[in-house]
Amino acid sequence: MLKILATCFLSFVITGSASGIVSIDTYGAAYDTSSINYSEQEVNWFWVGFIGRHEMIKIETCEDLGIQSIQQLSRMYDANTLTDFTFSESFSTVETTTVSTTIQVSSSISTGLQVQAGIPGAKITDNAKVESVYTIASTSTYTASETKTSSVTYTVKQEIVDGKVFALCMAAHVYKVTWQTWMWDDWWWGDFEVEDSRSTQVAYITVDPYVTIMYNDWSLA
Repeated sequence: MLKILATCFLSFVITGSASGIVSIDTYGAAYDTSSINYSEQEVNWFWVGFIGRHEMIKIETCEDLGIQSIQQLSRMYDANTLTDFTFSESFSTVETTTVSTTIQVSSSISTGLQVQAGIPGAKITDNAKVESVYTIASTSTYTASETKTSSVTYTVKQEIVDGKVFALCMAAHVYKVTWQTWMWDDWWWGDFEVEDSRSTQVAYITVDPYVTIMYNDWSLA
């Protein structure tokens, strides 16, 4: 369900929605980081000849970055040039809590990270694609999720954007996760890590995303 920050400055109509005006006040929720599993986990295995190769991940650290803009949904508008502050947009976005990686990974790794991060009901649907959908900390990130397209009409109070350049955006409470991935082979004479397979990566947990207004410096209204 698309969540909207509709306090005193933003009203929404989702085209074709039976509910009409959407007015859900919501903020990026806090996340219980105690649910994160910091132990190593096998997320996949496959045959390399007659040898079983195992793909592993391990979350190392988690840092709270607070509420941030994560996806621009409309073009930027200059309030100084506008006389009408009602807009119509269509956009595709992820509407759920996710783990977004800074490298494009397989759905098995993405699912493993979501499970390790303790996201309730974490799973990858049959329709999911690994796509670049978020820009977090100036970095493009990839999320294995099913995106949904919405057509909306919204009105912004002029005094909120007066003198500013602004856009519709998706925001969320963001956590920065460092994690390792590596592989190992189970040879007849023992288990051995695959040479040069270990690397440390960054991912972002985006919790309780919602639609709001951001300015051109990526700050939120």
